[in-house]
Amino acid sequence: PRFHGIARLFGPGSLENLSRANVCVVGIGGVGSWAAKALARSGVGSITLVDMDEVCVTNINRQLVALESTVGRFKADVLRDRILDINPEARVRVLHDFVTSENVEDVLCGEAYDMVLDCIDSAVDKGAIIDTCVQKGICILTVGAAGGMLDPTKVCVADFAKVDGDALLGRTRRLLRKDYGYPTARSPKEARPWGVYAVYSTEQGKKSLPGVGGLRKCDSGFGTATFGTGTFGFVLASVATQLLASGTPRPPKPFLRRRLQHSEGAAATGTEDPPLVEP
Repeated sequence: PRFHGIARLFGPGSLENLSRANVCVVGIGGVGSWAAKALARSGVGSITLVDMDEVCVTNINRQLVALESTVGRFKADVLRDRILDINPEARVRVLHDFVTSENVEDVLCGEAYDMVLDCIDSAVDKGAIIDTCVQKGICILTVGAAGGMLDPTKVCVADFAKVDGDALLGRTRRLLRKDYGYPTARSPKEARPWGVYAVYSTEQGKKSLPGVGGLRKCDSGFGTATFGTGTFGFVLASVATQLLASGTPRPPKPFLRRRLQHSEGAAATGTEDPPLVEP
């Protein structure tokens, strides 16, 4: 009875597929906390939460885990308790860690994940997460910059290679092309799809007002609101749930792995890819 509404929405077999699904959510902040909650309410059976941050009082404006009563607790611990209150039969694993290019394989390859949700805001570490999923054939969904966004109706989904106008995803894409040998393109419109899903906004983010903020690190950066970051999380969860309910979450395109092998050989012979023209 708990998830019969989900079964009616997605059809026969969907609930079984969701209950068998194993998903890793990296980053339990303004986007990841809402995405993980939505997965739990959709009947996803196994969820790993990866984050080493503690709840800060300045998270209250945008993060599901942030309450007066949870300040100082690990975000992943708070969300684990929330998920188990939603679905006591869920299997929730917590990793108190930050994913970096140095430990990404240890974090993502220790479990047989059907899908990884990348909800962090470091281009270098996003690149490492995406490439690890590409190499392992794991379905990967990533998100762009949610800070400074005022209009939730501008949030959309596209193949990562074709995203246009998001600075965070643009930096990550350039890094993947420069450091990992991913295919170049003259423009996002002309790019060949990578099979990596990206949630982003076409809105030009509102810059932070001068003189507003506090002294702590968690006070800095773009202004944010729940209706912005939460929309990113729910759109991400929508794409993830539809793929998982189908029973066949699609991994990144195999040609990326072939291209990487070719690039390694090209590097050995001194051959280079065409220069990047992407802004």
